[in-house]
Amino acid sequence: MAIGFAIRPALTLLKRAGIEAQPLLVRAGLSEEHPCDGSLRRVASAAQAKFLEYAAEALRDSALGLHLAAEGDPRTVGLAFYLGSAAKSLGEALELMTRYVSIADECARLNLIPQPDGVALEYKFVGLSRHLIRQQAEFALAMAINAIRFASGREIRPVRVRFAHVRVSGLKDFVRFFGCPVEFNAASDHLTFSRETLALPLVTADPQLLLTLRPICEAEAGAPNKRAGFLRASVESETNGSCRRVKPVSRRSPRRWG
Repeated sequence: MAIGFAIRPALTLLKRAGIEAQPLLVRAGLSEEHPCDGSLRRVASAAQAKFLEYAAEALRDSALGLHLAAEGDPRTVGLAFYLGSAAKSLGEALELMTRYVSIADECARLNLIPQPDGVALEYKFVGLSRHLIRQQAEFALAMAINAIRFASGREIRPVRVRFAHVRVSGLKDFVRFFGCPVEFNAASDHLTFSRETLALPLVTADPQLLLTLRPICEAEAGAPNKRAGFLRASVESETNGSCRRVKPVSRRSPRRWG
């Protein structure tokens, strides 16, 4: 399950474009779970990922996930965002997000991996078939940068950004938003930050809020996960990722952005 924070802005764009959202919600398996008014609620992670793919196709915007996150409000991520934003530095915030990201999305996993030029924040999506989450991956990494910029009050730029899927169009939008080299068809999805960037203070730092929220987040993150199907979907993810690539969504009538 996940907080459906990517669904609401997608519904807004569909409505603005005059596209009926209900068939897409039904196709994604959200007809009984998510209201068309876009109110936030928890939904199946896989259903949210599928809905983003279908919305991107309907809107003819192959970089919909990026565009939604770039214009989105990171506070909609909820408890995990407020905990991270209360940290004293970006490095501490990333450590907190690594531990508690599952509160926002039970399928999300973050790892901090040392690099020669800094630290890489690696994203993994457990239980989601890799070939179905291109928009979800792009939304997640872009929203992470959006949240970091919000909390730091700075136009933070990673050293580099890498995505595991293939992309052949819309590359300039990614470079413009992230402000650094962006690579596709990489080994994993991750953002790399310099050590100097990790030491930057957050303007939203709040030690008392951190003390208040941490035990709540610890209890939430420690709740037993009883959902089934993760192993099967993980195997499908590995198999599909190694055997085939997804053809990019056609952009017969590109949308303007930025």
